[in-house]
Amino acid sequence: FDPIVKRTEGTVKEIATGKTYKTTKGAPHVILKLVLATGGKKNEGLANAVEDDVQSYGLRGIRTLAVAKTNDHGVWEFLGMLTFLDPPRPDTKQTIEDANKYGVAVKMITGDHLLIARETARVLG
Repeated sequence: FDPIVKRTEGTVKEIATGKTYKTTKGAPHVILKLVLATGGKKNEGLANAVEDDVQSYGLRGIRTLAVAKTNDHGVWEFLGMLTFLDPPRPDTKQTIEDANKYGVAVKMITGDHLLIARETARVLG
């Protein structure tokens, strides 16, 4: 995973067919941009649906990743999204309270979507 481009990529060779293609996963907006930039099928409905899902899941603290692969012509195709929970560790709330008690100003730094950060902060109080 490259935190600068917010995606990872690999090359796969199918043993049965000998076909080679690329796969990628990463931030949904990055994968959509990659698909559109390389001549992938433009689908405003897809872009809107992905953004709506990212927002909906994010409000509940659920992270999302998008996945794509190249077709036989080397053009990226959007395959779908993966969702997962990455909750704070059980001792995080107490650690923050202890830090505040000792005069340490606690700040959150994250590469996650802003909605995930807000939900995490809400859960931790």
